[in-house]
Amino acid sequence: KAFLTTRLGDIGFLLGILEAPMLAPLLDKATGLRKDAEAQAQRGDPDAAVKTLEDSTRELVRAVRAGGIYIPG
Repeated sequence: KAFLTTRLGDIGFLLGILEAPMLAPLLDKATGLRKDAEAQAQRGDPDAAVKTLEDSTRELVRAVRAGGIYIPG
């Protein structure tokens, strides 16, 4: 139970950080890239979709790191 409470607290903390106004441009870019990836997949270009989705994930990692949370890699 303590582990679950700790994990839920971590998630709440992370969500609070991601709502910070300074991170909005990074999150907006990640969201846009995600939509682009979905469109590429719909058009039948899975290679481009995967690359674009990886770019989106990179932007999310930047946002989390900018919020002060360490993510290795």
